Amino acid sequence: MQVINISLGGSLGAIVQTNQQVSAAPFVKAQILIDVKLVFPQNIKRQPVKIKSMQIKRIKKNVETARFEVAFEFNEISKKNETLLNDLIYHLQRQYLRHRLPLDI
Repeated sequence: MQVINISLGGSLGAIVQTNQQVSAAPFVKAQILIDVKLVFPQNIKRQPVKIKSMQIKRIKKNVETARFEVAFEFNEISKKNETLLNDLIYHLQRQYLRHRLPLDI
């Protein structure tokens, strides 16, 4: 899954299928997922963020990319993992802002 957007409350991701096109979403709306690990590339975050419970809020097919986009809401997350996620979000925001600054500053 490719992350499009992430916050402390949830995430939006696109299902990426490399071998063949996905004809149907592998999830159903309102499905609850238990004990999910969010794993990021090592250069972004070495430690996975563990979500105790999250719920699928929306599934839609993006007509431009032909990929399914799935919106997740984080229902239950420990304080430690919430802090890890918060640190990750701040890291990504700083990285984004650094790259969009003009070079002549």
